[in-house]
Amino acid sequence: MHRWVNIADPEDFVAMPRGGIADRFKGLDEDRLDVNGSFDRHDLFAYLRCRELGNALAPLARP
Repeated sequence: MHRWVNIADPEDFVAMPRGGIADRFKGLDEDRLDVNGSFDRHDLFAYLRCRELGNALAPLARP
């Protein structure tokens, strides 16, 4: 199963173009927002720890 789920912090001006990215890229399945809680809004590890990433991956962990 392949899905593209974009997750962006609304305060991360690099990752979040106004209105999301669905209108800019074909094949995007879902556009989600999550405040990652990091002072550096573009921090990779903050994104890896965010709730929305866990929610996106949860269906893959179920047998």
